[in-house]
Amino acid sequence: NNYYECPDCESLQIEKVPDDLSRYYPNNYYSFSRQPDADIDSTYLRKIKSGYLLYNKNKIAGFLLSIGYKVPEYTTWLKTARVKYDDAVLDIGSGSGDILAHYCKSGFANLQGIDPFLKKEFISANGKLRLLKKSLFDKQAPETFDFVMLNHSFEHMDEPHAVFRRLAELVKPGKVLLIRIPVNKSFASEKYKTNWVDWDAPRHLIVHSVKSMQQLAAKNNFEVEQVVYDSTAFQF
Repeated sequence: NNYYECPDCESLQIEKVPDDLSRYYPNNYYSFSRQPDADIDSTYLRKIKSGYLLYNKNKIAGFLLSIGYKVPEYTTWLKTARVKYDDAVLDIGSGSGDILAHYCKSGFANLQGIDPFLKKEFISANGKLRLLKKSLFDKQAPETFDFVMLNHSFEHMDEPHAVFRRLAELVKPGKVLLIRIPVNKSFASEKYKTNWVDWDAPRHLIVHSVKSMQQLAAKNNFEVEQVVYDSTAFQF
């Protein structure tokens, strides 16, 4: 697979998008590995702990329940985005909904994941969590959300300007969009070049840079609030 690097925005783009992308997302693809239980829900103690970690409530009980607990990244995202328990949350490219399942267990009640390559749709018994086989551009209902996430799915999409225009329709004014991606022009991409693990050809259609993301945000009425480098040792 050939890729080209834009001299202006520093993103990498595949020369030709495969005709049938679904063949590169088989049943054993990692993001489809485990689906939540139908009766998934929060427990009393878990909600006390999440209330303390996110909103500084139930301070004594929450503190005791959190001793020795390493706060996961997906909890930090909610705190940074100031998400409330009843806020509408959308995960685009959710796979089997692992992150949303954690949110459901923590007490969040309006959770939706969409993925065009999802093998089996899922709706929890309490209706708090829905996983739908659906594209970002499927417009079945006029929905907007308080918190929208793309956890390593944006690099699997072409037409980034069209994607951002659609995201601008989905994110409520003043609310938060989280996009997590591999970053071109990072230390690892420069060191390993074509052996960099995050090429992941041909699934990764465009590997963006910080510069390209800033340009996309500015052209689509988003403001970059924070850039966080959250890579693990996997990239090395």
